[in-house]
Amino acid sequence: MAKKRKKQATAKTLPLSQTIFLLLIGFVLGPLFTIANSWAINIVSEDECIPVETQFSGYRAIYRQFGVKGFDIDCSDGNTYEIEFYDITEEIKNKIPLLQEGDELSLLIHPKENRILELTIGEDTLITFEGAQKTLKADCYFTIGVIILFCFCAFTGLSGIVQHIVRRKKAHNSLSKK
Repeated sequence: MAKKRKKQATAKTLPLSQTIFLLLIGFVLGPLFTIANSWAINIVSEDECIPVETQFSGYRAIYRQFGVKGFDIDCSDGNTYEIEFYDITEEIKNKIPLLQEGDELSLLIHPKENRILELTIGEDTLITFEGAQKTLKADCYFTIGVIILFCFCAFTGLSGIVQHIVRRKKAHNSLSKK
């Protein structure tokens, strides 16, 4: 009676091409995306912001697939200031088109961008500084999630490369022993 051999459990590994692809995602796209995303997220203190008292002269709505992405607000001081999509509420969508040329605006502007961090029309505050900062901080959490994802890709790619090297050495050692 012949003895039955026990099958050895082997860990499945990714093909080398997929492993290299994961390495590229982790080490090339990861840092690029992280740097670009952190560059776009500039959390500042209220003291660093530029207060602007001006008059409304016009606006442009910026659309994307599912509606308004943002507004560009033209002012009498010759500047155009931006309202980003994550600061837009239904109230803002309804009130911006109703503004008349010459309406008084009180703005708090991001020092490195032309982004509105606080918007007051007369006595009505449509965007608060605290609310705008809260959405920026939520964007930071997204960036942390992206960093973790790219680290996972890099780790998976590195472990795949190590597995391929170990398998080749084992195969080479078993051939040289025969």
